[in-house]
Amino acid sequence: MSVLIVVNNLNHGRYLPKSLESIREQNATVLGIDAGSTDDSLDAYERFRVPVIHCKGLNQPRSLNKVLSFTRADYFAWINADDAYLPNFLSSHLEAFADHPEADIVYSDWLQCDERTSDGDVPRKPRNLRESFERGRNPLVHPTTVIRWSLFDRIGLFDETISFPFDFEFWCRAWFRGIQFHYIPEPTAWWRIHLDSLSAKRGDAIREELGRIRKMYRGTPCTA
Repeated sequence: MSVLIVVNNLNHGRYLPKSLESIREQNATVLGIDAGSTDDSLDAYERFRVPVIHCKGLNQPRSLNKVLSFTRADYFAWINADDAYLPNFLSSHLEAFADHPEADIVYSDWLQCDERTSDGDVPRKPRNLRESFERGRNPLVHPTTVIRWSLFDRIGLFDETISFPFDFEFWCRAWFRGIQFHYIPEPTAWWRIHLDSLSAKRGDAIREELGRIRKMYRGTPCTA
């Protein structure tokens, strides 16, 4: 089974080597997206021999869609440069897809860390899917997810009008169209929370877009 992992980055050269090292442990094709970094990020990509797609001026969903439009694999995952995978990430997800062929999105628990720690602490669990989607809350941490590529053919690519919580819009779109999710009850990734993240720096814009997504799916019958 072929897997493409895309690393999304803008000036996170401090964390990028750990992320790339964690991906090197997975049996997957890797592409880097760089949105115009001015730090040493490009040196890190070169050191790990990861091809880079330059996407300066593009938001994250547009950058990912750019990659999705010219390549193909059986499965797709993306991770921000300040996050990282655990060694079991890909093996656990591919095993879940094999055991549950009806599933198109597989997700898991994660370990949370910050700018001062390189490893996570205790496992964190996602919220209940049905309850979260009905209440307009994102239950998933995207570094823990893998998407069956054919799902993009059926429900479309990422919404380029949502610059920040575009993953939440995609999960909502999948859920309310009856797409099957499968949960792995073990951590497979690190998710880093820090003051230089988009969540911290663009909180107002993210909240505005979350409100838009809730309006988009308000009243949608839950078919999953």
